[in-house]
Amino acid sequence: MVALGGHAVLVPAYGWRLLRRRERFVADLFGPRAFAFLTLAISSNVLAARFVPAGHTAVAGAFLAFGTLGWVVLDYGIPLVLISC
Repeated sequence: MVALGGHAVLVPAYGWRLLRRRERFVADLFGPRAFAFLTLAISSNVLAARFVPAGHTAVAGAFLAFGTLGWVVLDYGIPLVLISC
């Protein structure tokens, strides 16, 4: 499954970037580039939609919860940070 492989690369890549380049990571998170972080939410929701038909509802629920949290935080957080600058 390509989506799961992509997600398995994306999450550790963001973690590595947070640990190694914290200043740039935070600057990107609170700047106009923050919309790129929506890839985490999008990929989580795509995987949730993929796992439901296969009958893996617990795994799908975990991906859905993570994706929903990402959407809420980023969809409301990014514009609030950008207009408060």
